[in-house]
Amino acid sequence: MKPILFVLGLSALLSACGTGLFPPVVQNLPDINVVLPTAMAGTPMVIYPKDNQFESNSPLTGVVNSVEISGNLVYTGLGNLSGVGVYVRQDSVGCVDMGTYFSCTGDESANKLNDLSIIKGQPVSVILAGKQLTTAVQKKFGLIGFQINAGNSAAGDKIRVTEVKATVRF
Repeated sequence: MKPILFVLGLSALLSACGTGLFPPVVQNLPDINVVLPTAMAGTPMVIYPKDNQFESNSPLTGVVNSVEISGNLVYTGLGNLSGVGVYVRQDSVGCVDMGTYFSCTGDESANKLNDLSIIKGQPVSVILAGKQLTTAVQKKFGLIGFQINAGNSAAGDKIRVTEVKATVRF
C-alpha cells in the first residue's frame, strides 16, 4: 500500500512542477498593429508598436513554462515588402521614441522570434515561440516588433496580426 501512495504522491508532485501533465491553456490576445515608416531591407531597425501585448492580472503568469503565439499576419500599403523578422522586447531601453512606435537600431538578435515571407494583402499564418517570448509573458510586458528583411515599406504601410492566440503551458 505504501508504494502506491508514494507513486501517487510523486505523480501529483511531478504534475505540479510543469512536466506538461496539465493541458495547455489557449488565451485570446489583442491584435498587433503597426504603421510602418519608409524603410528598406538591410536597414538595422526593428519597429515596435508601443502596445504591451501581455498585460495581465493573472497570478499564474509566474508559473508559465512555455508560450506559443499564433495568428494571421497581413501586410497592406504601397511598398513591396516580401519578408519581415519578428521580435519581442521587455522594455524600450536603447530605442528611440517615434511617437506611436519605438525604433530600435542596436543588436536585436537576442530578441528575434522568427522570419516570415509575406505577400501584400494575403494573410500568412504566424507561429512565434521562444525563451524571450515566455519571459515577456511571465513578466506581463512585451512589445512585438518587425524588421524589414526583403523589399521596402512606404510611410503608412501597415502590418496587422489578427486572431492572435497564446497557447500557454504550465
